[in-house]
Amino acid sequence: MSAQREEVREGINTLAKQQIQMQSQDMDDIPWEELKSWATLPPLAEGEEAPEWRRRLDDEEGWRELPLFMEEMPEDGIEKNPQLAALQNIMYDEVDPEELAERCKIQGNEAMKMANAVLTGQTAPGTAGPKGAWRTALQFYTEGVSAKTPDTMVHAALLANRAQVHLNLENYGHCVADCQDALKLKADVKCCFRAAKACNAVKKPERALQFIKRGLKFEGEGNNRALLGQKSVADGILAKQQEELLKKMKAQQAKVVAWQEAVQLMKDHSVKLGRAELCSEHWAQYGQMAPRIDEGELHFSVLFIYDEHSQSDLVQDAVMGHCLADHIAVMFPPQGAPAPWDEEDRYHAKKLTAFFQTLDDRKYHEVDLNLPFQQLLRDEKYVCPGFVPTFHVLPKDALYAQRWRRGED
Repeated sequence: MSAQREEVREGINTLAKQQIQMQSQDMDDIPWEELKSWATLPPLAEGEEAPEWRRRLDDEEGWRELPLFMEEMPEDGIEKNPQLAALQNIMYDEVDPEELAERCKIQGNEAMKMANAVLTGQTAPGTAGPKGAWRTALQFYTEGVSAKTPDTMVHAALLANRAQVHLNLENYGHCVADCQDALKLKADVKCCFRAAKACNAVKKPERALQFIKRGLKFEGEGNNRALLGQKSVADGILAKQQEELLKKMKAQQAKVVAWQEAVQLMKDHSVKLGRAELCSEHWAQYGQMAPRIDEGELHFSVLFIYDEHSQSDLVQDAVMGHCLADHIAVMFPPQGAPAPWDEEDRYHAKKLTAFFQTLDDRKYHEVDLNLPFQQLLRDEKYVCPGFVPTFHVLPKDALYAQRWRRGED
């Protein structure tokens, strides 16, 4: 088995390396459909604490404070914000797109300065805090972008500045979208930094590295500490993801090896294996119970199905020297209370029989309860479903038993 195990391990490790290498390759622009999906975030790593913005997103009510894709102000924002009132004036003045875009850029920049003043303690935060000013800036920049000025540098600046607002408001998908649009107009290292930071925030390090690589080309390798800082963050996230990937691969590898060893064990004992007889949640659980060797003897589980009542029992530990009668006597002792589902009290060890089903023609075959498993499981007609020998147990005079003896389904 060792050679087989090594072959499986080598194949899985090769697959893992290929997947990891794919993550570091250059990529095209991230499509908007993918950016929108970033509202659905990957699970946190083991021991990782969720940032505040993510906790708000997970909260049924707190998400209302998190404008993931918000580009609008609250209805009462204009009345409470003189800068938005100025925006209204700009919108209704008859100005050409170039002038409108420039005015919006200036007003947006003023709103950003106000937010920075709040953050640095130079201005009282008020009830909205810096978010109120950021949202005001967002409104100005959005109006400026919508003006579609022919001045590409102004348009690029509006996109880049709006990307910063989106980053501040944790609208990470929108931030990256604006950065990508701005970079099509101008080589802007700040956009690369903002996009990389947004990607890292939602645990997309391979995307972050795409922007970092692009930004470093603008300024030369190693000349931008902010970008290199985001590269360290991305490398750390990627390393954890690679570690998790390899851990999953190894766990899968262990399952494959265990499965192969279980198959070999049954084959060594001349037991033929076939597909599962049942398709159910319980069977998925039973199928994980692989046979094992203990003190030189094969141990396995046995499934009893009581078709009359749609019930079942799992014998956790059986050996080849046991017989069905041994376990049925334990399940239904002569002086024991009837099972909760046996309302007619018909299930007693001496009144029961058992059948197995052949998987090719779906016919039922009655068995001698006193035959040891080493003989029963080696019957030329018997094919073990999965790793769990399965038998249908019912009273000898049951209608099902009578039909099955006649060869009926």
